[in-house]
Amino acid sequence: MRIQTSTVDSNAVGSKSGDYMKARPHSHTPNSVRKMLQRQCVVGGFLALVVVAMPLTSTAVSAAQAPKSLSAEAFKPFIDEFNTDDRELVATGISNAKAWDYLRQNIPFFECPDKELEKTYYFRWWTFRKHIRSIPGGRSIITEFLPDVPWAGKYNSISCAAAHHIAEGRWLHDLKLLDDYSSFWFQEGEPRRYSFPVADALWGRYLVTGQKEPMVSLLPDLVRNYAAWTQEKQDPNGLYWQSDDRDGMEVSVGGSGYRPTINSYQYGDARAISAIAGVAGNQNLAGEFKAKADATRKETLKNLWNEQGQFFETVARNSDGTLGKSVGVREQLGYVPWVYGLPEAKHLVAWKQLTDAQGFAAPYGPTSTERRHPGFRLSYEGHECQWNGPSWPFATSQTLTALANVLNGPGTEVISKNDYFSILRGYALSHRLKRADGKTVFWIDENLNPDTGDWISRTILQRNAGGDVQNLPERGKDYNHSTFCDLVISGLMGLRPRADNTFEVNPLFPASWKYAALDNLQYHGQKVAIFWDSEGTVYGWGRGLTVVVNGRKAAHSATLTRLTATIPPAVQVKPSPVTKPSPTNNLALHVASAPSTFPRVTASFTSPYDQVEQANDGIINQTDNPRSRWTAYGSPNPTDWLQVEFERPQSFNTVALDIFEDSGAVRAPQSIRVQFWNGTAWNDVEIESPTPIHAGRNTLRLPALTTSKIRVTFTHTPGFFTGVSELQVFKDSSKN
Repeated sequence: MRIQTSTVDSNAVGSKSGDYMKARPHSHTPNSVRKMLQRQCVVGGFLALVVVAMPLTSTAVSAAQAPKSLSAEAFKPFIDEFNTDDRELVATGISNAKAWDYLRQNIPFFECPDKELEKTYYFRWWTFRKHIRSIPGGRSIITEFLPDVPWAGKYNSISCAAAHHIAEGRWLHDLKLLDDYSSFWFQEGEPRRYSFPVADALWGRYLVTGQKEPMVSLLPDLVRNYAAWTQEKQDPNGLYWQSDDRDGMEVSVGGSGYRPTINSYQYGDARAISAIAGVAGNQNLAGEFKAKADATRKETLKNLWNEQGQFFETVARNSDGTLGKSVGVREQLGYVPWVYGLPEAKHLVAWKQLTDAQGFAAPYGPTSTERRHPGFRLSYEGHECQWNGPSWPFATSQTLTALANVLNGPGTEVISKNDYFSILRGYALSHRLKRADGKTVFWIDENLNPDTGDWISRTILQRNAGGDVQNLPERGKDYNHSTFCDLVISGLMGLRPRADNTFEVNPLFPASWKYAALDNLQYHGQKVAIFWDSEGTVYGWGRGLTVVVNGRKAAHSATLTRLTATIPPAVQVKPSPVTKPSPTNNLALHVASAPSTFPRVTASFTSPYDQVEQANDGIINQTDNPRSRWTAYGSPNPTDWLQVEFERPQSFNTVALDIFEDSGAVRAPQSIRVQFWNGTAWNDVEIESPTPIHAGRNTLRLPALTTSKIRVTFTHTPGFFTGVSELQVFKDSSKN
C-alpha cells in the first residue's frame, strides 16, 4: 500500500447536496461481446487482486488508527522506470531529469489494485509534462507533437487536440500553465486551423478550479471566435460543415460534410459562452448564446440522427451548401454529441454499437469505423493516419468522456459502468510497445491496430525508413493527442466537476476492488481526496467510500454509490499577468494579436519553409525548434532585402539584426546596406563604425532618422543564403 499517516481531523464537515450545475448533462450487453472486452480485464484484475492480497493482510490497519493519505514517493519508481526506458529525442522545458520534481508538486496521486491501469496513469502524466513548451515572455504552451511538424502553427502549436490538453491540464496544481495556454490562442495562435471547442474547454476548467477571471477575461475573444466559425462554416440551414482532416480525422469513411463533431463543438461552445456570460453578469449575452445553442441542437437532432442506422452520422454537403444524404456509416465520432449533453434519451440506443463485435468493440480501444461496413480498413498502405478502422486515442478519449456522462445521467439498460471500466482498461493496455530487443515499454503514439495493439503509423514510418529504428523520425512518440488522466479522475474515480460549492463523487470502478484512492487533488481551491476501502483495513477512514475535504471526512457510504459534500467557496486568485513577447521600445515589433497590420515587414524573397512575419514578431531564436525566422533560402538573387514599414513616420537611430545560421545553406551575409524612404525614393544610410556581420546579434548605429520605411539589403555569401531571426528598430537616447 502506498499510504502514510495523516494528521487530520476525521469529523464530518457536512454532506448537504447543492443544486446540480454540471459541466455536461449527462445495462446490459450480450455476454459473448462482454467476454471479449473483459477477457484481459478479468484475468488482469484477478491477478492484481491475488498479488495484493498478502500486502493487504500484512499491512492491514485498524479502523481506529489515524486516517492515511497516499505517499508521493511510492510512485517515484514508475517515473524512474519511464526515464530509464526512454530515448529523450527532443529536448523539452521539463526534462526527464526534472520530471519527478514537477509531477510530485503538480499531479493528483492515484492507486488501485489494477497495476496496469495505475501505472498507465502515471505514464500519461509523465508524457504530458514533456509537451509543456516555454515561449517568449515567461509563458508556456502545450504541444501535440514533440518534434516540429510543418502543419503546426507558431511554436509548434496545433489546435486540434487543445481541448484535450485543457481537460487533462485542469487537474494540475500549476494554474499559470493553462492561463498562458488559453490566452495564447487569441494572441498568437490559430484556434480555427482545426476544430477546437475552446469555450467549452475553458468552462470545463472553471468547473475544476472555480477561478472565474481566466475565462471571463477571454469572453470577448470567445464571442469573436464563435462568430468567425459561424461566418466560415455555417450554412443557411443552420448546420456547420467541416472537412474530415480539419477535424483531425483524415481518410474517414464518412468524409467531409455536416459532421456530428463540428456541430457538437459549436453547440458546446455556444452553451459554454452562455454560462460564462452568466458568470460575468451579462445576462443579455447569456440569453443570446443559449438561443444559438438551442438552434444548433435542434438542427443536429433533426438532420444528423439517422433513424434507420440508429446513430449520429455525417450528412453530405451539396455544392450549393444544402443538405445531401446521410453517408450511411456508423463512425465512432457519432458519440461526440454526448460529450456536450446534446442527445435525448431515445438516442441512447446508439451505445449498443460500442460493445458489438461487428460495431466498434476491440480489445485495445474502439475502432474508428464500425466493422460491418465495407469501408472498414486496418491498412498498412497509403497514408499512415487513417480514420477508417484503426483505433485512435483521440476518439477513445471522447467516447469514454461521453460514456461517463451517460452513466452519470438518469440510467440506461443499454450500457453499464462495467463497460466503461473494460474499455478504459483496454485503452490503458494499448500504451505499450515491444522494442526490437524484446522488451515491452510504455508507449503512446498515433493510431493503432485495435486487435493487436500495434502502432500503425510508427510501423509504416519504420518500414519506409528501411527498418532502421535508430534513425526513425519517431514523429508520434509521446503523442499528446488525447486524454487519459482526466478519464481516471472524472470517470473511473468519479469526481464530477460542478460550478456550485459541491464536491460530487460517483465512481465507475468495479465494486469488487478492495481499495482505490485519489489524493492530492486541488478542486475549487480546496484539497480533496477520494478513498474506497471495502473492508476498512487500508486507509483508516472506515469501511466503504469516503470523500475528504481539507483533511476532514466530508461524506461517507458503506457502499459504492454517489456522494456529495458541501465545500467552501473558491477564493478568487488574480491570475499572473501575461507578459508581452518583446520590449516595448522596439519600434519594428508587430504582435499577432494587435488590431493593426503595422509595423509591416516584407521581403524581396522568402523561403517557402519560413515566414517573413516572423522577422518582427519579437521572438529571437537561433534554433530549428521552435522555428521563428525569415530566410532567403532558395533565392535566385545575389542580394535580397528585408523591409519594415511603419503606420506613421518614426524617429530612431539603431537597428538590431539577429542573424540566423544553420548547419546547411543559411549563413551570415557577406555585406549589408541600410536605406530609408524619403517619401519618393530610397536613400542610403551610413552605418557608424561598421563591423563584419556575424551570426547572432548585430547592432547597427545610424545617424538620427525620421522615416516611414527602412530597408536592409543583404549581399549573400557566395553559395549561401541569408537568414534573420529578428529585425528590431530602436531610438537609443544614450547615443549622442
